[in-house]
This record gives sequence, C-alpha cells and structure tokens, in this order.
Amino acid sequence: MITTLIVNGDKDFFFNLKEKIGHCCPQILISGHAKTIQNACQLIRERQPKLILLDIKRAPLEDFELVRRFPQFEFETIVLSDKREYAYQAIRYCLAGFVLKPVQEKDLMLAVYNAEQRIREKARRNVSSDRLSAREEIIGLPTMDGLEFSPVSGIIRCEGLQKCTRVVLAEAPDLVSSYNIGEFRKLLEPLGFFSPHKSHLINLKKIRKFHREGTIQMADLSFVPVARRRKSEFLEMVMHV
Repeated sequence: MITTLIVNGDKDFFFNLKEKIGHCCPQILISGHAKTIQNACQLIRERQPKLILLDIKRAPLEDFELVRRFPQFEFETIVLSDKREYAYQAIRYCLAGFVLKPVQEKDLMLAVYNAEQRIREKARRNVSSDRLSAREEIIGLPTMDGLEFSPVSGIIRCEGLQKCTRVVLAEAPDLVSSYNIGEFRKLLEPLGFFSPHKSHLINLKKIRKFHREGTIQMADLSFVPVARRRKSEFLEMVMHV
C-alpha cells in the first residue's frame, strides 16, 4: 500500500477525491488529511507518507513551499489544480505528476501509477545501497561465551534452533549464537539477507541455485526451504541482487 497524505483545505473536494481514490486507486492508503501547509509539514514528519496529493489553489508560491521544505524528496508528490500553468512548476520540481481539476479518474490513475513506479525504483536503489555497504560491515555475533566478530559478507545463512541460532560462515566453523532467529532478522535483513522460511535467514549473495519445487541451494551446499507465501517476494528480491 502507498501511504498517502492529502493536502487540501476544501472539505467537499477532499471527500470527492477520497471517493475517486476508492474507485480507481486501491493501492493508496490515505494516512492523513492536512488543511494547511504548516499542518502538512507536521504530518509528514510524524507519519512519513510515501505520496503527497497537493491541491494548489490561488497561492502557488506558498503551496510549493511544501516541496522546497523537503528537498531530499522523502516522498513523491502529485499536484492537483484547476490552473494548467502550475503543471510547469510540477515539472520544474521533478514531481511525480500533475492532475487538472476537476479530477478525472483516468488522469488520477496515470499519475498514481507514475508515482508508484518512482517509489518502487527508489526502494530498489536503497536496497542496493544497503547491500553494497554490507560488504564492509563487521558485526559481533553473541555466542554462549562472548562475541564472535565476522564480516557480514562472510555469513552464508542462519538457522533457528529453538531459543538459539546456528550461524553458518564461509571461512570459519559454524557457531551457535544466543540470539534467536528473530533477532538475526532485525540485524541482517537491512543488509541484504532474506527470510524464506520462519526458521531460516539467508545471505542473498550466497545463493547457488533455486529449485522450482521450493528449495534454495546455498554456497555451503545446504538446502533451505522456501515457504509458499514467501516465494514471490524471494524471486523479486533475487532479481535485483
């Protein structure tokens, strides 16, 4: 779902837009409604939406201030206005789209689709960046008698063993950590690891082969099961490794 903040001071227009979104953009989840730019800035910081639907009326300089306050583009923005000339400003700020009012569902669908593609591409770039940085990372793995330090890139996989976890390393003997598998997910998933099954966590860089029946062969020649509900997500992840 695309968490979305609507910035608009007209209650009737808000409800009309909300109804249109329900009809043609099921991927949108409205997480907030701001009536002023000041209120919008506060909600953006609190709720961190992925998309802003910005209704611009007679004060474009003030309304576009919202974009200028967040130059890092933490979200995508679609401008809604009855003034065609504001489309130029949307292009100038490299926004996701411009929809002329009165809003037509086909125009809204196209703008939201474009924003969705940009959001996905940004997420892929972030994941790639995280994986690149993981090559140089050294982490401490809690064991029964202390900490064992290992480069993240040297971890092949983790396997849950009741209240502890077996960590399989590429260039060192396996070790048993006092962390459970859930703790390793929190630690390693942002660094290019994926959990194909509730008891397993794998380094996506250490995969040798995926078998259609639902198993992954790892660099240590072991086989890890893939849960049915994780299969499509796994295949999408490995396409971008």
